[in-house]
Amino acid sequence: MMRQLVARFDAWLLYEYRAKPSDLAVARFIISIFLLSRLPIAEWVTTLPSQFFDPPLSIAALARTFPSSEAVATVNLVAAVASIALLLGYRTRIASVATTVTFIIAYSFAHSTGKIDHLILVVAAPALLSTSGWGAVWSLDASSGRERHFEHDRSTGRWNLAWLAVVIAVGLATSGVTKLYTGWLDFGLSSSYGQVLRGASYSQMPWLSTLTLRLVDSWLWELSDWLTVMVELAGLMAVWRVMWFRAWCLALAVFHLMVALHMNIWFSANLAAYAVFVPWGAILRLRLQPRMTQGLVRCVVGVVVAGMVSYALAVWFNVASDGTRIIHILLERFFVIVLPLIALWAWSADRRESGSKVMHDQADHILWP
Repeated sequence: MMRQLVARFDAWLLYEYRAKPSDLAVARFIISIFLLSRLPIAEWVTTLPSQFFDPPLSIAALARTFPSSEAVATVNLVAAVASIALLLGYRTRIASVATTVTFIIAYSFAHSTGKIDHLILVVAAPALLSTSGWGAVWSLDASSGRERHFEHDRSTGRWNLAWLAVVIAVGLATSGVTKLYTGWLDFGLSSSYGQVLRGASYSQMPWLSTLTLRLVDSWLWELSDWLTVMVELAGLMAVWRVMWFRAWCLALAVFHLMVALHMNIWFSANLAAYAVFVPWGAILRLRLQPRMTQGLVRCVVGVVVAGMVSYALAVWFNVASDGTRIIHILLERFFVIVLPLIALWAWSADRRESGSKVMHDQADHILWP
């Protein structure tokens, strides 16, 4: 009995979550671009008095007060270099781990005043995917021969994706369990209504809250309470099948969109983490000659490097801060609104591609038994 359980667990871990190198390469682009858009981090803590320093259990708890501006600038610089290396696929494994470590250090001090953001999923993803082969194609490592060549169309099991799925499922479940024992499902009141009303009281009212807040006694608010907890806990079951997990990620995307439209809270970081499980290669398969591919890669690398250098200089010298804020807002909206639609397109393209391959294999079997 124990051997069967171990064998089933091994089969799930090694083969349930499959991905092509091209899928993971696009996920690498998405995550690195998102993390770059968050920089600089914690530069504002250097202006606070030491009395405000009250970090939770983290790296910041090892310090006695806020770091100096030079230390914060150094951590941000290292994080930027690691993220750009990850984006370009240069020393991808080292860059992946370095990105996670530097961002955790930076955010531990950013959260040392008690305010904690929900970014751990996308920050932990690079380290978890460091050995997944997401730098095997469309990267400087692949073009220089540092990474062993993989076919873009070859789908193999990825234990890294299985563990990332577990991290996402457990992370969302902690929120659902907290709601269960703190009275979120109390029939005498609606927690969802209270959250929307609270958000509208101190920020600009989002699009839908102006309409839905009029439904004070509606049963829809109680249904929203229950659906919220059910969606957050469903990942613990969905994680055992990749198709279930993808459907759950789609439900989470709808959930995050509703939260954004009602409460003006954009969980774009979560969407960046979910993007790892999308078969992007189905719609981004390159069918070009080798020379054309090399020229395209060089062009993209040049544009990306120029854009990142311009962005880094603008942030470093505090030039056009309004412009960088606009870029951040646009990226948030893109991740929450547009990215799930592209993911649906990728999933449908992947199903059509799989169906055409099955038909082709059947035809070959009939013609050449």
